[in-house]
Amino acid sequence: MSESRSPASESVAKPARQEWLTLKQVAAILQLSDWSVRRYAKQGHLRYVKTPGERGSLRFKREWVDQFMDANTHEGPDEPSRPLNIREQKDVDGSFVQECPTLAKAMGYIK
Repeated sequence: MSESRSPASESVAKPARQEWLTLKQVAAILQLSDWSVRRYAKQGHLRYVKTPGERGSLRFKREWVDQFMDANTHEGPDEPSRPLNIREQKDVDGSFVQECPTLAKAMGYIK
């Protein structure tokens, strides 16, 4: 006797359930303050929904947070950037002497 499987008994792959995150969870993921996350959301940079009620809470899909991170991730230079010191600024644009003659004189660039 052969076993017959009914369609109901076969395992059917369920669609992945959306993960909803709270404001605090998103802030922790992005390493930002709650206030910054709220501001990005209200300015339209980060998608959200508001729960029902007079003072509804903000909720975010993980996918939306990932999209926000992808859109705002920038590869930096290999070396960490640092501000140029006064001598390097002079060498870069040559305008230091004109912009800060007193300091340039004190540093020996002009007499």
